[in-house]
Amino acid sequence: MATFGDRLKILRTENHLTQEELANHFFLNKSSISKYEKNLQLPENNLLREIAKFFDVSLDYLLAISDDRNIITMNKLSSHERAALLIDAKLIEDGYELTESDVDDIVLAAKIVLEQKRHQDK
Repeated sequence: MATFGDRLKILRTENHLTQEELANHFFLNKSSISKYEKNLQLPENNLLREIAKFFDVSLDYLLAISDDRNIITMNKLSSHERAALLIDAKLIEDGYELTESDVDDIVLAAKIVLEQKRHQDK
């Protein structure tokens, strides 16, 4: 099983960076990067986020929780996916769980409401 140190070393070498170059970017000592890569030490949470951001990977990937490097951000989603995610999050917060069919029904209802609103605005 991969570790944070393994992932950090892979990302650093894939980006053709030395330990010193990576350390300088984050205002660290080279020895800190070495300790991270040897799994002797783990960075603080804010530094973990900065490292993930720097390499454009998810924290789950960096921490070896997932093998998926991708970060899902709202601006990468289509408007349909964004709306579905926001609606789903709000409904889950209120105690509901949505099926794919529920999402389709909500989108249809939203289209009807928007169409009615357009006709009223004319």
